[in-house]
Amino acid sequence: MRIDEHNSSLAYGLSLYRRGIDSRISKRNEQGSLIILYIAITFVVIALFMLGSRILLLMTEKERYQQALESAAIKASVDLSEIVINDPNFGFISLSDQGAIGRATMAADGEPLPVHSINTIIATTRLGYIIAQETGDEQLKELALRDLRQARESAIRLDAVLERALRAKSNDETNVARDMDGNEVHPYADALGMYEKSLQSFTTANPEGFKLTLGWLKDGGQTITAVPLSNPLNTSKERGRYAKPETTINGCYRAYVDIPVDTQHFSFASVGTEPVLVGASQFVPKSLKTADEELKQQQAFIESSEFIPERNNRYLSSIVKAEAVWQVSNLFTGDTNRSPETINSRACAQPYAIANQPAPAVLIINFVDGLPGNIRSFSDMLADQDLNQASISACTPIMGDYGIDASSQLRGLPINGSAAWAFAVCFHDWLRSNYTLPKIDSVLTTLNQSFSDINQSPRSMFVLEVTADGNVVMSDLLGNPFGTIVVEENQLYLTSGMPVAIGGNNWNIMCRDEVHNLGTIAGGKHAGQPLPGDPINWDTLGSYVNQPFAEAAASRRPKSIVVGGLESINGGIALTGAQLQVTNGERLDRNLRTTSCNNGLAAEILISYPRRPLR
Repeated sequence: MRIDEHNSSLAYGLSLYRRGIDSRISKRNEQGSLIILYIAITFVVIALFMLGSRILLLMTEKERYQQALESAAIKASVDLSEIVINDPNFGFISLSDQGAIGRATMAADGEPLPVHSINTIIATTRLGYIIAQETGDEQLKELALRDLRQARESAIRLDAVLERALRAKSNDETNVARDMDGNEVHPYADALGMYEKSLQSFTTANPEGFKLTLGWLKDGGQTITAVPLSNPLNTSKERGRYAKPETTINGCYRAYVDIPVDTQHFSFASVGTEPVLVGASQFVPKSLKTADEELKQQQAFIESSEFIPERNNRYLSSIVKAEAVWQVSNLFTGDTNRSPETINSRACAQPYAIANQPAPAVLIINFVDGLPGNIRSFSDMLADQDLNQASISACTPIMGDYGIDASSQLRGLPINGSAAWAFAVCFHDWLRSNYTLPKIDSVLTTLNQSFSDINQSPRSMFVLEVTADGNVVMSDLLGNPFGTIVVEENQLYLTSGMPVAIGGNNWNIMCRDEVHNLGTIAGGKHAGQPLPGDPINWDTLGSYVNQPFAEAAASRRPKSIVVGGLESINGGIALTGAQLQVTNGERLDRNLRTTSCNNGLAAEILISYPRRPLR
């Protein structure tokens, strides 16, 4: 019994011993497995960290490349805004308005000329066509349509220069783009230089595949060209058909969309108050055409019987796309020589534009012997049956200003127009000289405003001015600062060869249009700029204008510029020797056009009895 008990105890002890050994072995195995697991996890974490760090480095590298490309696109867009061309239809034009201060935008008279943006020109044409539609005057409509065709021709010319400026190489050294001071502008070289400089800050790699392309935005863009409505943000109450919500952005025209008037189509180039990046996914490049196809498409654009974005917008393209190819290190090895990653990227930028007010200009209507019986408003002058049947002779001064230069001669023009047509031309050209400033309703109100409500004196003389906020003011004129008949070289002089019957009496008619032909190519030595008055500051003097007109004129006058020169007792400053000066007395570092601060004459209509000789 004792032996059995002893054996049982021994067996039990061995069992416990084995269990202890197994337990210790199991624990050791578990600990070993955990250590291996920990080591594996550590390696995974380290690998993930290294991979994450590598991805972060690559993302940072790509971001730097992208930022360099974006800087290049912005630089190219800035350069496009600076480019100015001399257009035969409208003078100096660009993507941006610029004041009459350029050193290379000089007229033959030695004074600088303003630069007008293609958007300003198109919007001005659109305003003229709206006024023609509202009045139903076919003569005004024809004049507006002529301007529209010429505006499209000008857009084609500007577009060609912008597109050529973005090319990598050009063998035509005579067509280098220039700014208003005559300095060369090289968008491609400047953009590439900006790109290379940005790359040098983080890599020694050479730029590859750098390219600039001109195009437009398929979903439209912004402009800084205001719609000609008194309340553009609430168009439902005021001729909303001329500026629908989908065609405007913040009271300005929307770019690259059709904004029609009747059967005519208008669209605009995209520009902003500053150069900005725009979505590359919206970019549409200009399509390349053969020479024959290009001529056909240009003609279709000029006539524009329908709006086709791919055709119309290409000649108003303003968006710059910059493209480049990058070689970045392999994701896992970091070795650029072993399977480098090739990335094609792009960035798009929109140019900037400046909103610049045009020089103030007036239209004078001079009834020397009082109002003819049938004439109550300017609308009557356009619609009167006798005036529409009376013929007018047209001529233009050559070899100088008629009435001043001894060498000047009057050359007849093959124009068969009526007296009403002559009035329409003067009104249209005056309105155009104020560009996008006039508001539709104010213009139409003035056209129908009664002359008798303004002045009831036997000798009635009226002057039309546009205020800085776009309102048209018609006032009586107490004295004529443009009394001496002067017609600027290459401008328009219209007279009735025979007395014209108006309201049962015979009348003589004379019109002088100083802003009919624009620019240095067609506009003569003053390039179609308004004729300065004498005294030059007549629009501030009570002997010439009343207080409402003086206030209207003051709204257009630059605050920092004053006119200096020989002053008379009544405060008038003689035109001869007059100079523009800065109010703080500092010397101007640029020439300014004399009429940039005071109202010049755009056109004058003079109607008198036949006993008075035509002046």
